[in-house]
Amino acid sequence: MIAFALLFLLSAHSHVTFTPNSGEVSSYFTTQFKVGHGCDSGASTVELVVEIPESVTGTVRPQQLAGWSISVVSDSANRTSVIFSGDLPDAYFQLFGLSFKLPATPGALYFPVLQNCSDGSSLYWSNVPSSLREWHDIENPAPYVVVLNESSHGGH
Repeated sequence: MIAFALLFLLSAHSHVTFTPNSGEVSSYFTTQFKVGHGCDSGASTVELVVEIPESVTGTVRPQQLAGWSISVVSDSANRTSVIFSGDLPDAYFQLFGLSFKLPATPGALYFPVLQNCSDGSSLYWSNVPSSLREWHDIENPAPYVVVLNESSHGGH
């Protein structure tokens, strides 16, 4: 019974998150974002659209993922998105890799993610808290990466 309650709490609070979620200014950074399950309705996730912050410059490289098609697109305003199309049943999680260069300015970078579902519904993980401490307290928070000064964690 306790395990069931814990499972319910974990699934009710699933978010899209990055691991690792911090790196040095101006460094090349490889991370994975985790989608903890399919859609709230029980439907499969069939598409993820990851919006890349404007302060991330240069090439964004997604990691190849078996069973998923991946495209990197830019719109007329030169905003970049990475689109993953495939099938993630609700009972499973998936890691999606990205590599890019972090900006020269420290701070939090938010990556809104649109999660499209097989039943036509969607979740938009796009809300930005007023501080990182409040990230878990808001509904559908955008996943983030913290850009650190070299001195913030010892440097090289």
